[in-house]
Amino acid sequence: MKNTVQLLIVLLILATSCNTTTKPEVKTISTEKTTTISSGAVLTNAEFGVEGMTCQMGCASAIEKKLNAVSGVQSAKVDFSNKKASVSFDSSLTNPEALTAAITSAGKSYSVTTVNLVEEFTVKSCKKECTKPCCSKDKTACQKDCKKACCTKKEEAA
Repeated sequence: MKNTVQLLIVLLILATSCNTTTKPEVKTISTEKTTTISSGAVLTNAEFGVEGMTCQMGCASAIEKKLNAVSGVQSAKVDFSNKKASVSFDSSLTNPEALTAAITSAGKSYSVTTVNLVEEFTVKSCKKECTKPCCSKDKTACQKDCKKACCTKKEEAA
């Protein structure tokens, strides 16, 4: 009987001391710029039609991070509702093909349908602190040809 009790105690200690569950691994994604674009650089603007996105928080954000990580990109904004990525970049450091590759590498389902080099982006973006009535909560304002009073002056569109 004494041996049985001792055996049960040892088994109980072993059972409670062994932790077989694994802790979740925490991964962070860094999008720090490693390339500095000179102030005299001539920037090129491009708009990419993007298919395969299913949500703003995951898909659009992942593509935006990938684009912003490309050497030579000054800024990248992905508009989920219009299925469009707008990128300003230094063409001496990168090109539309490299940006297309960055978009498609962000996930299996993403594809680029169109690439247009533009003088101005067709969808205006507002700053985070923008309080204009035409500015939506995702800070994408109006189309380029918008006739609303808040969009008619260039300096107000930022």
